[in-house]
Amino acid sequence: MLILLSLLLFLGNCPKCPEGKIKVAIFEVSGAGIEKEFLTTISDLLRIDLEDCGEYIVMSKEDMMGALNGNLSVSGGTEEVSKVCEKIKVSYAVTGNIVKLGNKLIISVALIDRWDKIRIFEDRLTASNMEDLETTIKRLAEALCKQKKASENVTVDNVTEAEAKPKLRRTSFSTGGGVVGYIFPVGGSFGKEGKGYSYIYSGDSNRDEIIGGDITQMPGLGMFYIYETSYWMGEVAGTWHFKGQSYLLDIGFSGYRFTSLQDVSPFIGGGLGMALGSRITGVDSNYSYSYNYLDSTYDTTYYYYTNPESFNALLVSFGGGVEFFRTYDFHFLLNVKYNIIFAEGIPNGLSVYFGLIYKKSGESNCCGF
Repeated sequence: MLILLSLLLFLGNCPKCPEGKIKVAIFEVSGAGIEKEFLTTISDLLRIDLEDCGEYIVMSKEDMMGALNGNLSVSGGTEEVSKVCEKIKVSYAVTGNIVKLGNKLIISVALIDRWDKIRIFEDRLTASNMEDLETTIKRLAEALCKQKKASENVTVDNVTEAEAKPKLRRTSFSTGGGVVGYIFPVGGSFGKEGKGYSYIYSGDSNRDEIIGGDITQMPGLGMFYIYETSYWMGEVAGTWHFKGQSYLLDIGFSGYRFTSLQDVSPFIGGGLGMALGSRITGVDSNYSYSYNYLDSTYDTTYYYYTNPESFNALLVSFGGGVEFFRTYDFHFLLNVKYNIIFAEGIPNGLSVYFGLIYKKSGESNCCGF
C-alpha cells in the first residue's frame, strides 16, 4: 500500500504531464540596469505566450514561488539550473536576458534540459521600441515552442522594426512593376466561332509570320500598379500583346487573396476590364519577279495590304499565381489568368505572366520595372 501511494505521489509530480507534454518552468528574465518591474512583465508575457503555443505545460508563477520561497530568479550555469529544475520537478527551464543598447532591447532566451544539463535551444531578437516588444516576445515564445529560430518564423504580420530596416517590408504598401508573358487562345468565343487572333492562311510560312496569319499565341509586355496588405492584393494593369500586324491590349482591375503569409505565397482571384485590339481578316498581295544575268540571282518581292478588324469589348478574368520573396525588396510574380473576351469571334485566352516589383524598405511608393 505504501509503495502504491509513493508511486501515485511520484506520478502527480512527474515532469512529464499526463497529456504527454513536457513540463517547463520559466524563470525571471535578467538584465543589468533594467527595472525589476519591467523584467517581471517580460517574464510574464513570455510565460503566457509559451503556454499558448500548446507544446508544453508551463508551471504557474504561483507554484514556482511556493516551491522556491518567492525567488523566481536563477543564476549560474546549466548545472545550477538543472538542480533547481529537479527541486521543482520540471524537465525544461527557460532563462532569459535583456541588454539595453540606446533605445534598442536585445532579448535572449534559452531552453535548458534538466536531464542532460545542456542548452538544447537558444535564440535572440531585437526590439527597436516599446511597440515592438510584444511582437518580439511572441516570436521568441514561438521559437522556443518549435525549437526553430525566430528568423525562420517571420511572416508579413510579425516582422519587427529591426528586421524590417535591412530587407523586410511593412504589412502593406503600394508600388509598380512590369510583366512579360504570353496569351494563348483557349476555349470558345462570344457570339460565333473564334478563328484565332488572326486567321489568314497563305500557304507561305514567311508571309504568315509577317502579316500575322494563323496566330495561336501572342507575346506580351505590361505594367501594373498594386496595393498589397497581409492577405489581399489589388492590381491595376495594362498588357500589350502583339504579333505581326495583330494586337490585343487589355486594361483592368484585379483583386487577389493570399493563402499564406510566408515568403512564397499563393494567391487566387479575378478581375474586370476592357479588351481593345485589331486582327488581320484579309490580304492582297502583289508579286514581282526579276532575274539578274550578271550574277544569276533571282529577286522576288511581295507587297501585302491587310484588312484589319478592330474590336473593343468587356473582359472578365479569373485565376491565380504565386508571389515569391514577399518580405524582401524585390518580389517575383507568376500569374496565370483565363480571360473571357465578350467580342464576336475573338477567342478567350489563357495568359501566363512573369512579373517583377520592387519595394524599397521604409517607403510607401516606388517605381517598378
